[in-house]
Amino acid sequence: MIKLFGTDLDGTFLDNHSQISAANREAVHAAQRSGRFFAICSGWTPADIAALYQDRLGTTGYGVCLNGALVVGPEQTRYFDHPMPKEVARWAFRMAKHYLIHLQLVSDQARSSISRTWPGVGLRSDIRGLFPTLVS
Repeated sequence: MIKLFGTDLDGTFLDNHSQISAANREAVHAAQRSGRFFAICSGWTPADIAALYQDRLGTTGYGVCLNGALVVGPEQTRYFDHPMPKEVARWAFRMAKHYLIHLQLVSDQARSSISRTWPGVGLRSDIRGLFPTLVS
């Protein structure tokens, strides 16, 4: 028997307007009522996933957050985290600057960011950026 199921959010669980369909909401609730676990698997932060559970699903669940760098349980218990070493983050910043790539470092602790720009580059990072995501 399947004990856990998970889904990505954008364009999968959420529709084109970032809404949860009634069918998807009921599927989560039905699975949880039958003793199964549900996980949102996304690049979203733990705080954003927890807010989606609370505000839009009216329940709690697991989160595979920050593109897999952090896994949290219903009470925000950390089951797995794999922060990027600071030296790797520094290297990524240097490469982003050199190759004019947009780099975003995301932290599980804050949504604030610092903007640094070079010609043709927007670079945003959280100063506590432990869990990075490189986007082009």
